[in-house]
Amino acid sequence: MIVAGLKLIFRYSRCHSGSELCFSIGRVPCATRRLRKPVCGRPQVTFDYCCSLWLYAPPPILEIPQTNYIPLATHYTKLLIGQMNQYLDFWNLMAYDFAGSWDTIAGHQANLYHSHSNPASTPFSANDAVNAYIAAGVPCNKIILGMPLYGRSFQATAGPGASFTGIGGGSWENGVWDYKALPKPGATEHADSSTVSSWSYDPTAREMISYDTPIVAQTKSSYIRDKGLGGGMWWELSSDKPIGDPRSLIKTTVDSFGGTGSLETTKNILTYPGSKYDNLRNQFGSE
Repeated sequence: MIVAGLKLIFRYSRCHSGSELCFSIGRVPCATRRLRKPVCGRPQVTFDYCCSLWLYAPPPILEIPQTNYIPLATHYTKLLIGQMNQYLDFWNLMAYDFAGSWDTIAGHQANLYHSHSNPASTPFSANDAVNAYIAAGVPCNKIILGMPLYGRSFQATAGPGASFTGIGGGSWENGVWDYKALPKPGATEHADSSTVSSWSYDPTAREMISYDTPIVAQTKSSYIRDKGLGGGMWWELSSDKPIGDPRSLIKTTVDSFGGTGSLETTKNILTYPGSKYDNLRNQFGSE
C-alpha cells in the first residue's frame, strides 16, 4: 500500500463559516478516494491517504494588515470539531505563539497551564485547548501536541507578566530566535513547574525570551503519555540543537517516550525520483 499525506492548515480566517470549512475538509477524502486504483498495472498496489489539520491552540488569531495578530475568541465557535473529526486522521495542535509582538505584556508562548500567581503571563494554555478539542469529540489519540523549537523575545521588560517595549532582532525574523541559539550570552534560564514554562532573562539588557527547555520537554512528554495523546510535533526541526547535544528537545522528548523503538515506524513510501534534493530523491534513506 502506498500511503500519502495531506496537511491542511487553518488559521481561523473570517472567510469561512464552520459549515463551509467542514464541507471543504469533507471534500478532500472524497476527491482522494477517486485515486484509489491500480498503479502501474499492479492491482495489489493501491493509493491511500492520511489527512491532518493544523490549528492554533489558543482562541483563533486573525491576521489583519498593519495590526499583526489579534486574538478573536468569537472565531473559535466556528469550528464544527465533531463533524470535522470524521474526515481527519489526526489533529496537529499548534500549542505555541500564545504571546508575542502583538501583545503589550511579556508572556509565556507555550505554557501547558495557566498561572494563578501571575495570570497576565499566561493569556492562553495548551491544556485548555487540548481539553476543548476532547470535549468537542476528538479522541485523545488523534491529538498531536505542537511544541516550539524557537523563542519569542520581549525587550525593556522586567519579565513574565510585565509590560515590554520592542522585540529586537532574531534568527530569521525580528523577535524570534532559534532554540539552538538560546540562551543568549548574559541571560539566565528560568522554569516554572506550575505552568510548565521556561524562559531566559538578561537583567542588563532587560530582555526576556520565552521558549521550551529540556525540563519542559520532559514534562510535556509525560503530559502526552498521561493524557493519551497521539504524540508530539515541532516547528521546526532545523532550529533544534544537534541530536547529540544533551539539550536537544527532540531527543529529550523521544527519550522520554522510551527511545526510538517506542515510536510508530510506519514508513512513508512516497517516491520523488525527479526531486532536485538528494535526500528526498533517496527517500531519506541515510537520515
